[in-house]
Amino acid sequence: MEVDSGKFQIAKGVVGFDVTLEISCRSASLDDVIASLRGLLGDSVDRLIDRAGVEHRLAYGERYKVRLLPHRRTTPEASDLNEWPQHLVPWIAPTAIDTEGRFLEGEVRCPCGGREVTLWCRGETEPLPRLTEFTGPDGGAWWDFEVAAACASCGTAQVLFDRYRHGWEALAGSDAPDDTHRPPLRRWVCGSCGGGAHRGTIRLVRDHILDFLERVPDSVEEDYRNGFTWFAMDIQCCGCGHRTDGWVDYECR
Repeated sequence: MEVDSGKFQIAKGVVGFDVTLEISCRSASLDDVIASLRGLLGDSVDRLIDRAGVEHRLAYGERYKVRLLPHRRTTPEASDLNEWPQHLVPWIAPTAIDTEGRFLEGEVRCPCGGREVTLWCRGETEPLPRLTEFTGPDGGAWWDFEVAAACASCGTAQVLFDRYRHGWEALAGSDAPDDTHRPPLRRWVCGSCGGGAHRGTIRLVRDHILDFLERVPDSVEEDYRNGFTWFAMDIQCCGCGHRTDGWVDYECR
């Protein structure tokens, strides 16, 4: 197994913050990767690795992406909703937040109280939802990614994440095409039983507010709640209980 020693040095220096490590390996399992990280970072790596943030093997099974996240969590309070992006506030039930307010976790919940939803993705969904290339309004190659949910009880729908409207990339001024040029939304079904109803958990990661204000042009403190840099989502089928951890794992910049 080969690792980028420079990135591991960074990881050692900022334990408690989110760090992405690119790991090259040959036919290694996730447990092998974690064992290697443990040798470099110590036993504490087990509590730092967000296993849902480990991407599925990429081409030829030779690369992993591992994200270390802060796990100094506190019990959510009603006021924690103020930390969530405004478009998600009606649709989230907070379950965790770290002491710095940079790591947020919550369950998807319709305003009516329903937690069972059907999920829709814009673009490719095999084997999991992912960034998809399409022909944009200028005739060139554009990229798209969107996740939406519809309540199984009342039918109310909500876009949970749209790369052109939400997150750091959107706030930094990414151009957005109209929907006529974008790939169609596709309904997600359970890979085990074919069922459509799921429950979902959303996790967001944000930069430190000072880094955000420095990096995003013309931003103000009120924008910070909407300027998350990572959107991740785990889901569970309401029919058979099949879990898909890391169903979505998207870096927003």
